[in-house]
Amino acid sequence: MADAPVPAEPDPLAEARSHLEAGRPQEALRLLEPLVEREPTNALAYQELARALAELSRLGPAVRAARRALELDPSLARPHGVLAWVAVSQGRYEEALAEHRAQLEALPEEDRERRAAVHNNMATCFFRMKRLEEARTSLQQALALDPERPTYRFNLAMLLLHLRQLEEAQAELERLLALPEVPPEIALAARFNLGHFCARQGRYGEARQHFLRAQEVRKTFPGWLYSRLPFLARFPAYLLLVILVAIALLLWNLFLRR
Repeated sequence: MADAPVPAEPDPLAEARSHLEAGRPQEALRLLEPLVEREPTNALAYQELARALAELSRLGPAVRAARRALELDPSLARPHGVLAWVAVSQGRYEEALAEHRAQLEALPEEDRERRAAVHNNMATCFFRMKRLEEARTSLQQALALDPERPTYRFNLAMLLLHLRQLEEAQAELERLLALPEVPPEIALAARFNLGHFCARQGRYGEARQHFLRAQEVRKTFPGWLYSRLPFLARFPAYLLLVILVAIALLLWNLFLRR
């Protein structure tokens, strides 16, 4: 009789990565801490340990694990991303940019998706440093590498809006909504912004359609109101609030006050 096959040993590193991808950093940590104790020269184990610790907001240990990973294998890219994330969370944007540049150096040219994500993260640093044109360049680089990523196109549209480049912002939002898959929260924000653009240009029919489409994504009171009275979208939100409060007070005085 043939011997039964011996089951394969579980791979704690692969299991830990699965937990991290599924958003379970605590479960990953339970596997990775004993792994680095058993294998103190395992650079990949330290890399994933740094990720798990960062996601659990244990920033000091995350930095130490990331630096240890890079000591063991300077060619790794992901530890630079962890170090950049920690630096951003602490407001050290120049340091974060340096880590992102090192991350780009370590990533292969053909890894377009991850390189695009790094450029998007660099745009966040530039924006917080008020270096807006550099933020714009970084987002354009991200889109050149990954043109169908809704987040990058939405970020570029919001930056253009901040720069008061309204026509370009509107064009980016329209390109965004033409993508095959757009997360609901991004689609909702894009429809609202386009509705406001159209209303301010006196294109009330188009504005109404954008607000109606926004209601299809998620029903909200502003969407309901603007879809019925799209001319109200011409006004800033704070002014609309003042108008609604004034109307409420008038009605109270007319009909409810005794």
